[in-house]
Amino acid sequence: MMRILVAALTLFFVAVPAAQSAAAVVASTTWVAAFARAAGSTDLTVIAPAGLTHPPDYDPRPSDLMAVSRADLVLVGGYEAFVPRLRDALGARGQMLTINTTYDPQVVRKEVEAIAAVLGNLVQAGAFADAYDAVWRESSARLRLRAGNRPPVVVVQRFMVPWARLLGVDPAAIFGPGPLSPADLLRIKALAPTLIIDNAHAAPAAALAEVTGARRVVLINFPEADEGLLDVLGRNTQRLKAGLTP
Repeated sequence: MMRILVAALTLFFVAVPAAQSAAAVVASTTWVAAFARAAGSTDLTVIAPAGLTHPPDYDPRPSDLMAVSRADLVLVGGYEAFVPRLRDALGARGQMLTINTTYDPQVVRKEVEAIAAVLGNLVQAGAFADAYDAVWRESSARLRLRAGNRPPVVVVQRFMVPWARLLGVDPAAIFGPGPLSPADLLRIKALAPTLIIDNAHAAPAAALAEVTGARRVVLINFPEADEGLLDVLGRNTQRLKAGLTP
């Protein structure tokens, strides 16, 4: 898997010229920033720093809002509690674009190209989307092979559904984002799940693993600092692979 990831990244950065845009871009979170980098942004500021448990709840500092006031383009996911403050700081000077943050390859292509259309980097965005799609398909094939003839019965946290699709299965149940009630636990236990896909950024479902006996895999959506979408795809694929290992 890592060889595929390295090859895709090498193809992307070698075959595609460096972005020509010097637009000052501000991204609300590291997840949104990963889309900006894929679209060729070279002057990028991230508001909510890496390492936060729940980045959308970040409280922007005055220096963050100053960066927004100087930006040409501000990118948000739309679910961040601090979006109104960014909008106020931006005023009429720049443009704000809401990105559908996901790891689904079709949506990734659409959103990266939408940013690139503003930055003037459509060729680079298309090359990235092609590389991402190739890694997604190869990762999915390897995970399906690992699962063998008995696909897992998967229950998944609401914001992690694309990762169940990477396994090639439809979730038996979707839970969250709030804490699970006793009724929720009993309902999901009755489905006899074998794999729980949990969200590291939301209320954990450790109790669900205890009640059902299913393996629990905790995945991320928000990258670490300077990481991209392919980095998260690679890391989560490895965690899913481990979750499927007998």
